[in-house]
Amino acid sequence: MPPYFVKLIPVLIMFSLGFVSKKLNIFNKKDADRFLQLVLNITLPALTIVSLSNLIITIDLLYLVILPIVIVLLTFIPTYIICRELKISQSRKGTFLLGSIIINTGFVSTFIYAFFGQSAFGYYSLFDLGNSVMIYLFAYYQAIRYSSKKGSRLPIKKILSLPPIWGIVIGLGINFLPINLNQLPISVLDYIASPTMPLIIFALGIYFHPKLANVKLTLEVISLRMGLGFLLGMLIVHLFRLEQPISDIVLICASAPVGFNTLIFSELEELDREFAATIVSFSLILSLLFITFYSYFIL
Repeated sequence: MPPYFVKLIPVLIMFSLGFVSKKLNIFNKKDADRFLQLVLNITLPALTIVSLSNLIITIDLLYLVILPIVIVLLTFIPTYIICRELKISQSRKGTFLLGSIIINTGFVSTFIYAFFGQSAFGYYSLFDLGNSVMIYLFAYYQAIRYSSKKGSRLPIKKILSLPPIWGIVIGLGINFLPINLNQLPISVLDYIASPTMPLIIFALGIYFHPKLANVKLTLEVISLRMGLGFLLGMLIVHLFRLEQPISDIVLICASAPVGFNTLIFSELEELDREFAATIVSFSLILSLLFITFYSYFIL
């Protein structure tokens, strides 16, 4: 069995355990919320600090922050045009748009870590930084535009206080400044960071909601998010002649499934929540199939 496929199996098992635990009423979506809160506030910032502080960063790598911004904007243009022509409710249009432009880097991060290890995770963190900017500023602004709620506005203070953002800032600060951490803080951060990937995958299994509805619209959103994203990723890799593992990380991230913030923003701004759950769930299935294929035939 290929080594990368061996690394994929534990991830699939963990995802299945999360899904089965929900069916057996051991855990529910509120528990998954708590697991992701633990990741967001504690384990992911620790992992980001360790990854970025050990990464050899040059000016040449800063383009990784720009790439997701370019991908999202190039995806937004055809998505916006399609949205204008759709004869559906305003709330569903908003969710359609969000699903197409929010990249689920959190989902693919587990596979990137399994395939390439902590040494390459810093490349992912730089890509994720640019993606986070687009999610919490650009995508959330689109959610507000299509919202029926009055007085919605961007929560700038909340965005700037997000622990993963500070994890990136601290990690980059340690990297660029003459700061040498001894073995003790690195070991502590490593220990705190170790549950990150299992917790994310287990929570995603709990969130998984395979209810087929609005098939045509669902396929359109997934085609824009994953299909067009993959094509843009391929174009970027060949245009800039990216080498492994960066080329693989860019391709996997560019073709990532619909982001969970699609569901969160649809809830916050009273968009189409059911449609959001559908496109997130089925894009996860297709993403698992794509990553399985990619790991077996390409890596």
